[in-house]
Order: sequence, then structure tokens, then C-alpha cells
Amino acid sequence: MKLRVKLEPENPVHRDIHSYSADRSFSFPEGIGPDELRSLIRDLVQCTAAACEAAGAKDVSHVKAFLEHASGFLHAHAVSGNREITVEGRDGASARQFRLVLNAVIFGLDEGAIKKAAEQALEAVEAQYGLIRKAKP
Repeated sequence: MKLRVKLEPENPVHRDIHSYSADRSFSFPEGIGPDELRSLIRDLVQCTAAACEAAGAKDVSHVKAFLEHASGFLHAHAVSGNREITVEGRDGASARQFRLVLNAVIFGLDEGAIKKAAEQALEAVEAQYGLIRKAKP
């Protein structure tokens, strides 16, 4: 699912602001605990922001991730001018399946470059944590 951010098109400041959104479902047969889920979502936001910066973004305006599972949810975000990644939510029990939504609003990169950076970050987190991506129904 791709959500487009609509800004005032007549305002020239907004011409170079683009976004990308990804919605994925994952499984982890052994279960993944609350601390690992917090690390995973933090790593995803950090990796996405870093990849956008490396691709030449003028400003990483906002990178946000939502993670939900049967007994809990987390959200993490990084905003322009603040290097700290905030992770909040309700941990719940270990999860065998979860849904992850990533949104990035970036100044100075086109949509294709943002998508490439976000998808690379998702793939890196999948590999790092041994996740299995579930196909969309």
C-alpha cells in the first residue's frame, strides 16, 4: 500500500518533499521477545534514515515505523534535527507474527530513491533478525 503525502503544490518549498510507505507482515517461528522487537524497530528507523542521508537527502524530515502483534504494539520515529530514535508502545509477550509499517518523508530525494533506501533497510533488518516475510493475501 502506498500513501502519498499531498502538500500545497503551488508552494515551491514543497516540490522537493517526497514520501514512501511500506506495509509488511513477518513471522519468526521461535518467537521474538519484547527487547528484540524494540531493537528491531529502532534498527529499521535508523537504517532507513541513514540510507536516505547516504543517498543525498537534504533532510530526513520524518521516519516512523509501527509494529503490531497479538499482545502488543510499538512505534518508533526519528525527526529532522534530532538524532535520537524514540521507541514507545506496549511490549506484550513474545511474538511469532507481526505487522510492520514504515513511513518516510524526506526532503531532497525522489520517491524512487526513498523507496530503494527503505527497502534496503527492510531487507537488512529481515536478515539481521532472521525474519520470514509473509506474502500478502
